[in-house]
Amino acid sequence: MQKQGQGESLTVTVEHAEMDPKVIWSLDQSWAEEEKWYLGTVEVTPIEAAEKPQYQIVVTTNKFGNQNSFVAVDQFEFLQVSKCELSPSQAAPTPPPTEPPGPVILCSFEENLCQWQVVTNDDSGDYKWARKTPTILSNNGFPGPEQDFTGSKDKYFMIASNAMAGAKNPKNAYARLESPYFKSTEHEKECLKFWFYVGVSFTTFPDQTFRNQSLTFQAEGQGETLTIMMVSNKEEDKFQPIWIIDETWSGEKNKWTEGQVTFQPDMINDEFEYKVVVQANKGQNNQSYIAFDEVIFLTEKFECNLQPPEAEPTPAPTPTTTPITTATPIPTEPPGRKFT
Repeated sequence: MQKQGQGESLTVTVEHAEMDPKVIWSLDQSWAEEEKWYLGTVEVTPIEAAEKPQYQIVVTTNKFGNQNSFVAVDQFEFLQVSKCELSPSQAAPTPPPTEPPGPVILCSFEENLCQWQVVTNDDSGDYKWARKTPTILSNNGFPGPEQDFTGSKDKYFMIASNAMAGAKNPKNAYARLESPYFKSTEHEKECLKFWFYVGVSFTTFPDQTFRNQSLTFQAEGQGETLTIMMVSNKEEDKFQPIWIIDETWSGEKNKWTEGQVTFQPDMINDEFEYKVVVQANKGQNNQSYIAFDEVIFLTEKFECNLQPPEAEPTPAPTPTTTPITTATPIPTEPPGRKFT
């Protein structure tokens, strides 16, 4: 092989009809110091995965630089040797850039529940999470978002609705949606993202008018709460809140809002598994509801700011201890004496 010029490159590629081309040897103008013939060698690995292990060697050169530049090759040989050293050593191909891993979609709820479980309990009656679309809710006369977070009326999300619960709707009811368990090492310090919707009803009173227009009042939520928790397989009765929105949230109601929180398990090893628990607590307004959709883990390691900022759970109060006081002992009479 001989080369001269500015910008030329020479590449050796193995190609097969059933596989992507693989670059096994590559040089550009930056390696050669003088114009002369060089010996090039590279190991060709057999293609064993294909049904017909037939391949071809493709030699490619790219033209750059001045008009008098050139690249020359000569005398190709296959040698059966025990070891084949790469020559020149600079001919090792540069690996393609590694793309950062994409998000891990835990569930979009579009096709099914993705192995998530709707957990019911006797204390909450029929108040529970249900998989619905805006069209299904509207056709059945139930309040709910007019579209999902993408703007579609026919895509599914999860909703916990007071109206859907009907008569079996206790005052302090709650609904839980639980993910499958996954190892604590899988999503350590990753960003858990999702969409949520806090719905409150609008009521029109046609008999109360102002300037010939019916008055519409917004019935604010009363006690609705959405909480994201994590729980370990070692302590299944210990739910740790990591994100919470309640009736004091100052954000805009009746719209889809993006939420996010850093998922940080307490114990990081292969013995500990965790799951995500999404809990909706029923409010006192019978027309209110909470919707939840598209929960994902962002696998890139970056700072995951809490969204909304008000979603920080209130830390549990630190128990106070009463100081122990030692009573002053009552003096006793020494033998043979009396105190006066």
